[in-house]
Amino acid sequence: MRKLAILIAALALVSAPGYAQIPGTLGFDVDPGTPHFVGSPPDSSIVDDNSDIDLNRSVPSSGRFSTIVRLNGTSNLMGLSFDFEYDETVLTLVEIRETHADLNFNGRLALNELNAGINLFVAAQPVSALTFQYNDALPGQTPNVITTNPGILLDPNNSGTFALGELNSVINEFVAGNNDIPFWTEILSRRAGVGQPFLLVESVEVFDDIDDIRATGIAADNTVVLLARPGDGRDANTGAIVPGYGFDGDAIIFEAIFQPAANSSGKNTNIEIRNAVGIDETFNSLADVKPIANVVTSNVAVQ
Repeated sequence: MRKLAILIAALALVSAPGYAQIPGTLGFDVDPGTPHFVGSPPDSSIVDDNSDIDLNRSVPSSGRFSTIVRLNGTSNLMGLSFDFEYDETVLTLVEIRETHADLNFNGRLALNELNAGINLFVAAQPVSALTFQYNDALPGQTPNVITTNPGILLDPNNSGTFALGELNSVINEFVAGNNDIPFWTEILSRRAGVGQPFLLVESVEVFDDIDDIRATGIAADNTVVLLARPGDGRDANTGAIVPGYGFDGDAIIFEAIFQPAANSSGKNTNIEIRNAVGIDETFNSLADVKPIANVVTSNVAVQ
């Protein structure tokens, strides 16, 4: 049932939008500063002193740089999906990520998830061999331990293996802890059960194959969506999303790390978002998918 729910949510966001809009401005912030958490749940706060969407940046001809996708000024957000495109002869995509190795969909990287990745790498097994157990019950309910096969979540280039570089990214995120980027899904996850009626906030992320993106400069149907449970985020009788479950404010959607391509000095490229749609707390059917109100284009120049 969990796999079916995830599939339905993802498919909903690549369907034709209606006429209403998801409020906010969506774009690549190419000079994002260092947004991060302060403190641990339930007392987490966020530092994000450079939360505006910087649309222009000049970078050296070598070295990596971070960009983050922001949806600023949104409300009741439950999920969104979009394509983006850039000139692959100017930039090379190193990594695209939200929370790494989120094997139980709670928006946060835990030690047992890190250990699952380490054990898979040490065993030199394909990602299809990964099994992971976790308690799927809501807090306070009778435990319901389930076994999943979430190896695909550790394989952003669909190679069938968990490579050393991918493992290092997971380890670095775990070590960063509160210094990591406060993605909107993790913000909601940290707030769950703290001064609000919702016990659990889960989410799923689906990104285009990273090797395909590198080859073409086109990333299609990148999707991040909340999974609202009946009796918690959804009304157990009507199935409607409970008001207040979605996200309000400036949402950090994901991070994309780039580096200049070979022989790109003196060139520049736009990073353009297309086909941006989302769902909010009114979502009940495919007819409720809406376009994002404002979408902006960024530009990176290589020195």
